[in-house]
Amino acid sequence: MSTRRIHHPFHCTLVLQYTVRKCSGSLGHFPPQTFTGSKIGMLFPYRLHHHFFGSAIVIPSTPDILLLGWRSVPRLWGSALKYLLPLLLLACAVVVCEYSVHEYRGERFVSRGNAFVIHGGSEGIVAPNSNKKESSFIWFDRVAFLRPKGNANFSLGSIQAVVFEVEDRETIGGSAYGGQREVCCTAGLAKLGVCTQGQIIRRPSSMDPDWPRIFGVSFHKNKVAARLSTTKIPIATTGMYNLYFIHCDPNIRDLALIGKTVWKNPGGYLPGRMAPLMNFYGFMSLAFVVLTVFWFSQYARFWNEILQLQNCISLVIILGMFEMVMW
Repeated sequence: MSTRRIHHPFHCTLVLQYTVRKCSGSLGHFPPQTFTGSKIGMLFPYRLHHHFFGSAIVIPSTPDILLLGWRSVPRLWGSALKYLLPLLLLACAVVVCEYSVHEYRGERFVSRGNAFVIHGGSEGIVAPNSNKKESSFIWFDRVAFLRPKGNANFSLGSIQAVVFEVEDRETIGGSAYGGQREVCCTAGLAKLGVCTQGQIIRRPSSMDPDWPRIFGVSFHKNKVAARLSTTKIPIATTGMYNLYFIHCDPNIRDLALIGKTVWKNPGGYLPGRMAPLMNFYGFMSLAFVVLTVFWFSQYARFWNEILQLQNCISLVIILGMFEMVMW
């Protein structure tokens, strides 16, 4: 390991600790070098003395570069920004492609009254503007139900997906004589002619007779999987929407749910509950970018005086910035 002082046109001094290997460039009196140290490496162009213009590979140790004189900061910081800014832009791009996705990885049905239920999700969805080419929807992507192979030798009843807006929650289920509310049609309700025994009780919404939306799938004999068709349900009214997977057959046991549903608002795949905070997080992301640029400019300026406390503060700033841009 050796140390060499290098003077550049700004009349300040860089003290570099390095091990000589090889490099290419026109260095005049200073021979081609590659500076190597510990495990982290960066490649940047620089100008040292008027006889040299080229690039070097620097793998710094602690400390590899001691900045003696603040005039060296603009050149070193400019080189660092070439690599920091693309990372910041990449982090900001995450916000654009964020999805509101509900994934199902083997969830099991649980008993609720006389029904067996899996809660598939709940999101606030905003109705699209009719003057713009936007859309809001709930998309069922490869949603399927799995049963044990030992139960595959007979057919089973229907398993249904139920989508409703919270204002229409009373349209799902009912009771025969004002007693306990049931989701599945009982013998008493069937006698009244309001539903079919063993099916989900549904009454049309007063706002839209097509809602709540119910569709399902049945198991065929010798099949261990029943897959829902890929379905996209358009949303035309702003509200809080709920999804449940329900079946009414007590003979259906040990079913597992797999797949995912995608919930989209007009502005993208941002969850509806987060939409009012979009401006806040956007402002905070910009504020953290400004803070990051200012902090690390000072960090580079006083590199030889940095304490462990400043390193911890730098880490907190970086974590805070990524939290804001990837919310």
